[in-house]
Amino acid sequence: MSETDISQMQKLSPTEAKTRRELMMQALLAERFKLKVHSETKQAPVYDLVVAKGGPKLKDAVTDANPPMGKGEDGRPRTGFNQATGSTEVAQGESTRALADFLSQPVSGLGRPVVDKTGLTGAYDFTLKLGASF
Repeated sequence: MSETDISQMQKLSPTEAKTRRELMMQALLAERFKLKVHSETKQAPVYDLVVAKGGPKLKDAVTDANPPMGKGEDGRPRTGFNQATGSTEVAQGESTRALADFLSQPVSGLGRPVVDKTGLTGAYDFTLKLGASF
């Protein structure tokens, strides 16, 4: 990957960057191993992540001096998910889209994709307490 490619990737949204990486991986697999990718659309059960009747109860991302997950080298609060204990996951500075993506992973134990239908666009801090399968 050239420096130009890297700088262009950094300008993309996370979703666009993920799509670009997937296309690059497909090209690499086709070139080196003669593998082909086939995609199809199919019906599958999903969960919808929605805002409850009383409105959102999520806390805006922490801007205090000592955020729960600490700060990065740049001094800004870290973002992401961090397993606090066996069944507790802490998220800092994450979107509801990232929450839906996390819950869609097998580690969450939900067993099906989660679609973000909240319409929320902010960054939030939250703690998830998942079942024993987590």
